[in-house]
Amino acid sequence: MANIITRSLKSKLIVLFLLVSLVPIAIIGYVSYSSGKATIQKQFLDNLTAIAKSRENNVLTHLRRRMEQIEILAANELVQTLIEGWNKKEKGETVDEAALQKKADNFIEVELPEYHDITTFYDYTFIGESGKVYFSTDKSIVGEDMSGDEIFQRGLKEKFYTDMDIDKKTGKPTYGVIIPIFPHKAVHTKAMGVIIAGMGTVTLNKITTNRKGMFKTGEVYIVNKDGYMITESRFIKDAVLKQRVDTEPVRLFQSQRKNMTGIYPNYRGVPVVGSSAGDDIDEEFGLCWILLAEVDVSEAFAPVKALALRVMWIGIFIGLLVVPVGYFMARGITNPVRKISDIATRVAKGDFSQKVDIKSNDEIGKLASSFHKMTSDLKGLVVREKELAAKTAIAESERKKTKELIRDVSVRKRVEDELKKAFHELETTQKASLNIMEDLEIHRERLNASLREKERINQELNDFAYIISHDLKAPLRSISNLTQWMAEDYTEKFDEEGRVQLNLLLKSTRHMHNMIDGILQYSRIDRMKSLAEMVDCRKVVEQAIESILPPKNIRFQIQDELPEITIDPVQISQVFQNLFGNAIKFMDKPKGIIEVGCRDLDSFWEFYVKDNGTGIEESHFERIFQIFQTLKAGDELEGTGVGLTIVKKIIEQNGGKVSVESEVGKGSTFRFTLPKKKILSRKDAKAVKKG
Repeated sequence: MANIITRSLKSKLIVLFLLVSLVPIAIIGYVSYSSGKATIQKQFLDNLTAIAKSRENNVLTHLRRRMEQIEILAANELVQTLIEGWNKKEKGETVDEAALQKKADNFIEVELPEYHDITTFYDYTFIGESGKVYFSTDKSIVGEDMSGDEIFQRGLKEKFYTDMDIDKKTGKPTYGVIIPIFPHKAVHTKAMGVIIAGMGTVTLNKITTNRKGMFKTGEVYIVNKDGYMITESRFIKDAVLKQRVDTEPVRLFQSQRKNMTGIYPNYRGVPVVGSSAGDDIDEEFGLCWILLAEVDVSEAFAPVKALALRVMWIGIFIGLLVVPVGYFMARGITNPVRKISDIATRVAKGDFSQKVDIKSNDEIGKLASSFHKMTSDLKGLVVREKELAAKTAIAESERKKTKELIRDVSVRKRVEDELKKAFHELETTQKASLNIMEDLEIHRERLNASLREKERINQELNDFAYIISHDLKAPLRSISNLTQWMAEDYTEKFDEEGRVQLNLLLKSTRHMHNMIDGILQYSRIDRMKSLAEMVDCRKVVEQAIESILPPKNIRFQIQDELPEITIDPVQISQVFQNLFGNAIKFMDKPKGIIEVGCRDLDSFWEFYVKDNGTGIEESHFERIFQIFQTLKAGDELEGTGVGLTIVKKIIEQNGGKVSVESEVGKGSTFRFTLPKKKILSRKDAKAVKKG
């Protein structure tokens, strides 16, 4: 009977221990998996959205460049001379047709190929205001009448792109840019002709087939307004203008002009994670082109499956540890109880010679000691019972029964209380262990997520700087050199309006060059290693003033004592240079005053740069710190809109804040704080952590 009771108690203890241990583990595992799955999916979708937007920006840059190149061609003096001459001939005026034809042939055969070398166009057609083709790289269409063509009619009014189509002569996909030709000297007049330039899909395919950042099953392609693919497919040959794409993001963009990121079947019927972009292209050029970046679901969410397996194996491993631990703990509790139960049975039969051999300082040991004492007491009572048996048989019998009943109830009650107490302590210990495990896991996941986010941002900055330096600076340098050459060698051939336009072009290229340098400078801030040292701020201010060469009407007032701080001297010098340059640029007073000072704010130094310039409206206080945001148009006041953005980024990276106070007509005060205690840059902090 004792064995049956013991086995039942042991089984209950094991089952209870397993429930107390495994159920919380299962809950924690499920919560961890759900949270990890959501995080992985969000990060992947965000990454894919960034890729789609980046490729859309590349397409936008390509379309803008090609349109600008044809606009320059439309402003070419020889092109305008030829178009104007043939227009006169069409109106019946006397012109030297042979000379015009000779110039046109020379332009098509000699000058245009040189221009073609720096573009991607393969076909040029020049049409007069009457709709007649005057000259073209395709001589078979010279003389044709295109006056009734919708493209020509629209081209007289505005510049635009045509949608992708198959060239009837080459059989290859092509699209074109249409630019109206306006006479140089005329103002607010109608166009005197149209240029139609055709090009293929080589550049678009380079943008979409670039494998950088894409996964094994990743693909980027473009779909036109009719739902046909206009760039190459990784999986289907000869898909351009033949493969129809009727997927959820395409339908959404065609109907509502909205981008989408999500999971859906692609044109192959394969479930993919995809992101669409195209609203900027449609808004700027009126082309309903949808760019899609897609990765197969099986690859995209492979980390989620790996996470599920990892959580499952961790649960199994912990379960395998819990079972033997629970068994031995239950055995450690039930074995002493079984011994006490066996001895109690023998004592109940009258054998008072038994002793409980349990050496333990816990509650079970105390129970055994109490039971042993009780047995000794019972033995004495039995001796007295035998002595008084004859006289008090009935009373002794009743008393014995009463004591037996009390003994059984007392022992069981004490055992039950001790077991409950032990179970409570076990449950408390288990919960504390699980809480520690959960906190460690959450902390580890947060650190990993932060590291991955930092690596992604650094990679995007590197890519962004590379695109700017190679895709923008090279063509801008060519345009600048060509314009400078024209200004130096042909300035006498231009009339006054032409020289004004040429100077405006030179100014615009310089402004664009400064903007590119500003972007590169802004993107390098995060990647530059901070070389913090003790810096005398007064010397830095004086050197900054010398470097910017202020006008003679500007007077600086520097506070007598400026503190020494620990910071990268290059960065703090750049902050003061940008603030001084901004104050000088917006100075409208004949006697300008710029004040520089600092005050102590407990754990921070607060610096200020105050001027008596034009001032800033309060509604623009936040805007001026955003990149490329200027308060005046480019033709009124040159500026890139990067200087104050760089100031804000440097100050915030060094643990401070920047703000502005201003009143229109009275000037502005820029304030920024820096901590007195040295703040490590992100790269330095990372190096210290690894060390």
